[in-house]
Amino acid sequence: MEPPTETSKRKVDLERELSNAAGRAYFWAQWNHILSIVLMVVALACSVTAGTLGFFTKTPANVVGGIAVLPALIAFVAVNLKCEAKNSWHARRVDGLNGLRSSLMFQLPEPPTIEQIARIANERDMLEVKMQSEWDGNLLLNWSGFSHHGTTSRSSGSLAAPAPGQQGPGEDTPTHH
Repeated sequence: MEPPTETSKRKVDLERELSNAAGRAYFWAQWNHILSIVLMVVALACSVTAGTLGFFTKTPANVVGGIAVLPALIAFVAVNLKCEAKNSWHARRVDGLNGLRSSLMFQLPEPPTIEQIARIANERDMLEVKMQSEWDGNLLLNWSGFSHHGTTSRSSGSLAAPAPGQQGPGEDTPTHH
């Protein structure tokens, strides 16, 4: 039996990286999907419980009201966590990584060249950049609902742009020629 070549080592390493990354992404896809379902079921259960207690028992109004508020809070959390969108993102990442793994394992000639393996590694890198860009653009937590009209105060050291007609710190008065 021949000792492994540099090409075969790289192929094995890349296949392992793709497989492990796809496995982690699959886990997170499932986690986000399950979390989304759990939040929906808990919100529904709170609503049914508040209705049942309010209509059929003499439970104090503050208890029923407290339970009745929970679905709205849970919905707020679910919307901001973006569980279903994250599930979809992770599932598409799994598909992309598995596609690259398929190319590496079944669509290259035997033995593959180092350039062919490098091309698949480069495609993996491009996939990761594209997916990270999508995550940064769409899936980060949205805290803008907590600020005043999407801006924060000047005293907070924020980098928010000044309002029209106002100067930012350290800006000179504009001159007109």
